[in-house]
Amino acid sequence: MKFPPTIRLFLVPILNSCKGYELSSYSWQPGSRTIFLDIRTRRNMVRLLIHEVLHVQHPKWSESKILKETSKQFMSMGWRARSVFLIEAMSRAKIGWPPKEDKKNG
Repeated sequence: MKFPPTIRLFLVPILNSCKGYELSSYSWQPGSRTIFLDIRTRRNMVRLLIHEVLHVQHPKWSESKILKETSKQFMSMGWRARSVFLIEAMSRAKIGWPPKEDKKNG
C-alpha cells in the first residue's frame, strides 16, 4: 500500500487525554480527503494512517469493514513497506491546522 498523493495530512495537537486514556488522536473530514493526526498518540502510526486512508478512500464502508481491511493491509506489509509508507506520508505532511477558507469564496 502506498500513501495516496491526493490525501492531505496535517499534524496537529488534537490529542485529548483524561487520566491517561486517549480519547482522540486522529480525525478525517468526509469528502475533503484530509486527515488530521496528533503524533503524540501511543498507537502504531502506520496502522493508524492505513486506517484513516481507508476511511478517506472508502467513506461508505462500515467501521468494522475498515478495521478488517486495516489489519489485512498492515499484516501484508513487511517492515520495509511500512517504513516506505510512513516516510511517504510524513514527507507530505504539514504541521499545524490548514488555513481557514475565505468565507467570501465559500
